[in-house]
Amino acid sequence: MKTRFFITKEDLYELFINQNKTREWVANFYGCSAVLIKKKCQEFGIKKPADLVGKNLERKIQKECLYCSKIFEVVNFRYSGKWEIKFCCHKCSSDYRYLGSKHKRKVLNSVAARRRANMKNALVELTEEEKDSVRNMYINCPEGYEVDHIIPISKGGKHHPDNLQYLTIQENRKKHNKCSNQ
Repeated sequence: MKTRFFITKEDLYELFINQNKTREWVANFYGCSAVLIKKKCQEFGIKKPADLVGKNLERKIQKECLYCSKIFEVVNFRYSGKWEIKFCCHKCSSDYRYLGSKHKRKVLNSVAARRRANMKNALVELTEEEKDSVRNMYINCPEGYEVDHIIPISKGGKHHPDNLQYLTIQENRKKHNKCSNQ
């Protein structure tokens, strides 16, 4: 037995033109195929006006900026998930991520120490946990202290969390490239 769908011209016009729903949405609403909706539109002579043709492709959703709380519009697929946009502009994004010049200096110190260790072949394979430990050692360094290699890299020491310690700036300058036990 063939199922028949009772779709009136007025209902189809209301959904397809006035509410600007897609053919697939209207088909799901009636529980039929999009092809049937296309045929019904042709039968009733319903055609989307030129100004509505691309509207469904660029349907925008409003979102709030995480930094300035300004409301901005994003395309549907950028609303959530992998490609989510969280900020209204580049400035808000960079300001949100910026943690201050002291933090930036500590991160740069960590990168420079790793580069110097690499130049002296003092890098060892580190697990992710050890890499985080080294990075945190530099980032959480107290004010007035520096991260020091217990056995200096120039004397064969490795850039490893077990070989790092905090020293005051004066002690570190005084130690220079000597081992801590000398």
